[in-house]
Parts: sequence; C-alpha cells; structure tokens
Amino acid sequence: MAAGGALFLGFFTLLFLVFLFGGGVLVGRGWRGRLVFEHPTCARCRYDLRRADGVMPTACPECGADLAGGRGVSYGRAAHHVGRIVAGVLLACTPVVLWIGTVLFLQLRAAGNVTQAQAQAQQARIAAEQARLQAESQLALARIEAQAVATIAASALLERFMQDPAADPVRREIERRREIGELERDALRDAVLRVLRRADSLRESQQVYALIGRWVEAGVLTEEDATILRRTVPPRSPGTETGTTAPAP
Repeated sequence: MAAGGALFLGFFTLLFLVFLFGGGVLVGRGWRGRLVFEHPTCARCRYDLRRADGVMPTACPECGADLAGGRGVSYGRAAHHVGRIVAGVLLACTPVVLWIGTVLFLQLRAAGNVTQAQAQAQQARIAAEQARLQAESQLALARIEAQAVATIAASALLERFMQDPAADPVRREIERRREIGELERDALRDAVLRVLRRADSLRESQQVYALIGRWVEAGVLTEEDATILRRTVPPRSPGTETGTTAPAP
C-alpha cells in the first residue's frame, strides 16, 4: 500500500513538472508574440518619426534620444499571442485541478465509507437492542407463567400437564413439587399414563417416553413407574399406525 502511494506521488510530481514546463513555454512564447512591422518610431518614447521630406532625424524631437545608433529607431512592435498565453495557463493549471479533484474525491469516498459504517453500526445496535428487549419480554412472560403455575392446586397442575405435556413451566413446577414432596408420585404416574393413551402420533409418544426417561434420571419417577407405563402403553415403533400399539415386550 505504501509503495503504491509513493509510486502515485512520483508519477503525479513528474506529470505536474511536465505540464508546468509546457505551460510556461506557451506563456513565454505567447507573451513575446510576433513582430508587426509599421512606420519608424522612437525606441524610447514611441514618437512617430515620419516626416514629409522623408529624412530621418538624428535625434528624437520629443525626448531628444539619439537616433543615430542602431537601436534608437524601432520599425515594428511585438504583438502578444493571447491564445498561446491562455493555453499555457490552462496547461500549467491542469495538474493542480486534477490534484484538487483527486483529494476531494478521496475525502468524499472516505466520508461515504464512514457514513455507511456508522449506519451499519446503528442497525447492529438497533437489532441487538430489539433482541435484548425480546429476550427480556420472553423472560418476564416465563416468570409470570411460572408464578401462575406455582399457585395452582396439584390436580389443576396435572390437568394442565395432560393438556400440554411440552409446556416447560408446567414440567418445571411438577419437578419442583416432586422434589419437596408436594405432589404424589402415583398421581403423576396416572397423569403420564393418560397422556400416553391420548397420544395420536409416534412423535408425541416418543416425546412423552423421553420425558419419562429424564424424570427417572432426576428422581421424579422411579424405574418401577417407567416399567408400569411401558407395559400399560408400550412404546410405538416407526411402523406402527396411529391408534395402535406395539405388542408388549
């Protein structure tokens, strides 16, 4: 990156010198112009030396300059070439204009990149804030639901479990009450049995048996409870149709 910047700077400097030299040459030639021949005049005061008798005076009647020398009399004047002067000025100013334009372009592009980065950062902050608010809202709703579940009677709790076995607040409240001894194991086993009998699909049956396995590991149910449930409503196999059960093992 640094080498590329140095190369660009060197190229631009060389281009600037070439344009400046060419513009200076054009301006110099245009200012010098071309010689336009006319009547003789005094080289010092430009007095018209033409006389009716055609004789050239030896001294200027106006300023008294000696006209005998070779440079005392001027027979023409230099006419400036305006076109060359204008072309030289434009040529010399071209690299300066290019440099200013390049600097402005780079500044505008950098400002655009900064603006785009700021917009992206603002969008990321807004998205993060929305996600945070959504998570807090969900957490608050979960706490409210957990508090509501914690206040209902055991029978109502099991009824809600039978209606929706996948509800996390209900399952956590069942586990909490089993841990502190506020929920009878037989009542919970009967509720699970009703859920198994009501399961309409292989997926629902598998979910309930997965829950039974977790509850056995957590001590919510015993191995004996699990064995009774499996014998009463055997687990379904993938080939078993809805509404039928596989033979007991």
